Amino acid sequence: MHNMRDNVPTRIALYYFFISFIWILLSAFSLKYFFKGIPENTILYIEIAKGVAFIAATYFLLYKLIINYTNRLKKSEEKYNDMFEYNPNPMWIYDLKSYMFLDVNIAAIRKYGYNRDEFLNMTIYDIRPEEEANRLREYTANKIHIGNTLPQLWKHKLKNGNIIIANIISHDIVFNKKPAKLVLSLDVTEKEPYERELEKQQQVLKQINTDLNKNLVQLKINENKLKYTQKAAKIAGWSYNLERNTFNFDYEFYELSKIDDLRGSSLDLNEFLKFIHPEDESSFLNFLNKVKTERITQECILRIKSAAEWNFIKFEASLHLDLSECSKSIKGFIQDIDELTKINIENKRLAEIINKIKNLIVITNKDSVIEWANAAFYETTEYSRKETIGKVPWDLIKVPDSSLEMVKVIKDAVNNRQEFCIEIENISKNGRCYWLQIDGSPIYDENGCYAGYISIEHEITERRLKEAKIREQNKLLDKTAWISSHQMRKPLASILGIIELMKYAKSESEIKEYIQLLEVCGNELDQYIKDSVTLIESNV
Repeated sequence: MHNMRDNVPTRIALYYFFISFIWILLSAFSLKYFFKGIPENTILYIEIAKGVAFIAATYFLLYKLIINYTNRLKKSEEKYNDMFEYNPNPMWIYDLKSYMFLDVNIAAIRKYGYNRDEFLNMTIYDIRPEEEANRLREYTANKIHIGNTLPQLWKHKLKNGNIIIANIISHDIVFNKKPAKLVLSLDVTEKEPYERELEKQQQVLKQINTDLNKNLVQLKINENKLKYTQKAAKIAGWSYNLERNTFNFDYEFYELSKIDDLRGSSLDLNEFLKFIHPEDESSFLNFLNKVKTERITQECILRIKSAAEWNFIKFEASLHLDLSECSKSIKGFIQDIDELTKINIENKRLAEIINKIKNLIVITNKDSVIEWANAAFYETTEYSRKETIGKVPWDLIKVPDSSLEMVKVIKDAVNNRQEFCIEIENISKNGRCYWLQIDGSPIYDENGCYAGYISIEHEITERRLKEAKIREQNKLLDKTAWISSHQMRKPLASILGIIELMKYAKSESEIKEYIQLLEVCGNELDQYIKDSVTLIESNV
């Protein structure tokens, strides 16, 4: 429509050009052909009349064209004005330079609460909360809004103070010979949270799809593993006829059970019970009875005798009815779980042994996260299994400053996948201090890939206390030895010297003087001995 309006003046000018050109040609030839020999004055009048007729005809034609164009333009403007004014969604026009509102429609007045005069005295900043006004200033300062018609979400403030979320769609126009912007505002306040939730759900679905693809790949891997597992532990079918009380087995059953005596024959219940371990007979009979009475799939594990050993076989079965809903047979399958059961029994026995030993055992994965610990670990550290599994060992080590260097040694060894043996002081959850000797070794899987670490820890608190006590005793002995070799030697040497002098005394007064000196030295020696005894007793 816009292009048609732009082309109308050109069309009118072209009409005028072609009509004038045709009129001039036709009138010139007509005068020459029909008015031969006419006086020049008469021809002049005819030319004047022809010109007046042309002016009248073109005037009438141009008048009709202009009136028609004006009416169409007026209708078009009324149409577009109605589309703007009566649009059910808020619309407005604003000046691209001053950002003042130039016009608003009825829906905008109703939605935002301002009347038309209030709107026309406001800018687009006035309907924004402060934080959005700052965003709008950046938007307009960078001239992003010019020519931009992409929908955008903005927060708008109504006259009553309420905040709404509006999806803004805009177009550049010329309004009253000014560059302006025509804006359509869609209130998505209630819709936006749903869209956000929808987007979140789409992200979840996308993640689920990604996980599904991964799971499909894993499923394919698992299918291959299952095929290998089924090949390693074959599954065989069997049935039990309730009317005849006889068993029928697939060919694979004999491969699994290794009972060649049964091959190709049907067995009644009593004959089959001969191959079941005596301790399992009642379990098997109870299994058959529950399938018949409860009419749901049941399973049991039996030991079947083959050659000189008992093999663990899993039986699973359900009841099959005929058209009259009468019980006719029990059908199911068996699976050789002998190796798996014996491994589980062995693992259970080993686990019980490990849980009973006093050494602390911890196993971590390749990310140094604890996957398993024995009972001694929980008892010593006083952390529960819930507090331990999934944590890295450093989270459970509350060492004093003196042991921080040892923690660094452990981390360096783990990072370099090296074995280590260290002694470290730790503090339990409840504050008990204890010493551990930790021996750590990296673990590798069957393909030689690093899988984690295993550490075996011995509590050496008692040993460390004894060593500390021995060190203290050694210090005491050193001090006692120093007293004996230095302080006690002086009075003892003095006594020996005085005794030697007494041998040469010449008078009784001289001897008395020596005796007094001996008494002083003896008292001094006695004091040193008492000090030594006190020192020893105070440190014992």
